Amino acid sequence: MEVGIGMSGNLSKEELRSLMQAIKTWGEQLGDRVVGFTIDVPGLTRQEVIELLGDIYPVVGEFALPPAPRGREISFGPRMIVVGDSILATCDHMAMTIAEATDEEIECFENALEIKLVKIMKG
Repeated sequence: MEVGIGMSGNLSKEELRSLMQAIKTWGEQLGDRVVGFTIDVPGLTRQEVIELLGDIYPVVGEFALPPAPRGREISFGPRMIVVGDSILATCDHMAMTIAEATDEEIECFENALEIKLVKIMKG
């Protein structure tokens, strides 16, 4: 069952850190069933949020990420990096950790000639 939880309140920075640490500990106990969450802290700059919570959750772009899933790593080997119709770069090795997938889906990933990454837009 997919569950979303919302919360609002007036917390001090110390209370917010404590809450985020508790959520991280709880998420680690649940394993791969907790995929992620969002946090919005009006009144703090992005840099202040990173300084406050960055050691608990790494911040990438606008998102705070939970610990890496304990999924299965897939190695894709050398790949070209294409944006639109333009080849921008190449890489010698690319790997990805997939949290949940069937054996058939893993095989599909491993054999794919092209994999598209799509940015998730906030809001």
